[in-house]
Amino acid sequence: MNSSDIDTEYDDWLSEQSQLLRDRTFEKLDIENLIEGLESLVRGEKSAVESLAINILTHLFYCQYWKAEHTSINHWQAEITTFRYQLLDKLSTNLKNHLIARWEIIERRASKIARLKTGLEMPENLYSLEQVLDENFLP
Repeated sequence: MNSSDIDTEYDDWLSEQSQLLRDRTFEKLDIENLIEGLESLVRGEKSAVESLAINILTHLFYCQYWKAEHTSINHWQAEITTFRYQLLDKLSTNLKNHLIARWEIIERRASKIARLKTGLEMPENLYSLEQVLDENFLP
């Protein structure tokens, strides 16, 4: 079976499960696979918003501190704007709360990436989540 068949089967399965929910035919639902699918979806969304936040943090750092490569500042600012739009499009209250709860880990990961790329140490607590989400904030 090729990936196209798998995708088609998955799409058909999702459509069927959705229709069963709409019809309130709960006894026919594929409960175990629905649970697994929902959990996977949530993990994917959480991972996506974390990744976007990390990208914004590292690029904010590049703009403010990486003087050796300062000619790239317009590129980094455009990247920040792109990542912000993507993050804001995905963000829900639950996902924002997830970012708040994991902010220290997100900052630590961004710091490591920035350090590896630039050789510079990124100060702790450099940018807040509010600054990351603020469309007008640039260092």
